Amino acid sequence: MLISDIWAALAESHGIELGPRRAGHVADIVLSGPELPATEYDIRTVDVLSPSRVHRFAASTVEVRALVLTRAATENAVATAAAAGVSVLVVPENGSARGTLIDATGTAHQIRTALTVAETRPATAPKRPGKEPWGMFALAFALLSDGAPRTQRALAEQLGLSQPRVSQALRAQLAPFVVNRQAGWTVSEPTDLLSWLASAYPGPTTEAGWLSLEDPVPATRAVVRLLDDQGVRFAVTGQVAADEYAPWARPTRSTILVESLTDLSAAGCTSVPVEQATVVTAVPEDPKALLGGQDRAGLRLADPWRTWLTLAQDGDTAAADHLRDVLLRARAVVA
Repeated sequence: MLISDIWAALAESHGIELGPRRAGHVADIVLSGPELPATEYDIRTVDVLSPSRVHRFAASTVEVRALVLTRAATENAVATAAAAGVSVLVVPENGSARGTLIDATGTAHQIRTALTVAETRPATAPKRPGKEPWGMFALAFALLSDGAPRTQRALAEQLGLSQPRVSQALRAQLAPFVVNRQAGWTVSEPTDLLSWLASAYPGPTTEAGWLSLEDPVPATRAVVRLLDDQGVRFAVTGQVAADEYAPWARPTRSTILVESLTDLSAAGCTSVPVEQATVVTAVPEDPKALLGGQDRAGLRLADPWRTWLTLAQDGDTAAADHLRDVLLRARAVVA
């Protein structure tokens, strides 16, 4: 089972569904069901859950309960989590998901979903230990978005980073792809930088799949109206956004980056595994993923290069290549 399919599996097996996020609250998701009162959770993902990780997760979530999604967990880790009030769902690649959801009252609910085996999506970058270098990725996107050379100071001010951090990234991780000209720094090898981004950038690990009877574009409009009404920040990416930036083919799927998952049934959608979805909502870990986009045709779109990255990592190669070529031509004119 894909971790992103756990929400559909919970709905099918236990009647537990995503609910609307409460105004002024910062939880990643709200879950509720016939026996589960509406409970807010902060999502944590890890390949293997150990007792030491449980203690860190418990300490980092004070206002809402932690819900850990993991591929595997030791019996000691599961027991430690229960004692610490941390919910755990073990979602193996093959087989049913199992675990415990601890609700807002402290009551534990045992979970075991029906056997579900999903097809494998194109792989994104594996989760690396340690803190992700989101500032470095933001710098890469900023350099791609504008071909004009810029000083380290200008880049630092634009991105809200320290100048030493910008200098470090330019001279280390991004060094193979950039050059320091008289007027400032610019990308020397755009296609190489894009290839590196596609393999290195960690995509969202928290997703939900939805099926709409509408075509992806009107379905997206219905969903974003609901998100606006609920006060959930979002940015449309993937095929629908690409069709606005560089029309090429009729979208068959909608991908929307959101600050938190929410129930989309009021927008005419039904929860399904991500592989069967026509609308996918995804919570990015990157704090800048929802910034820097554009408003077009009544839709708030993700940054063009982030839209390209979604296509590339989702395996929409032809659409990604078309958008890349259009953006690179525009970039060359600016440069």
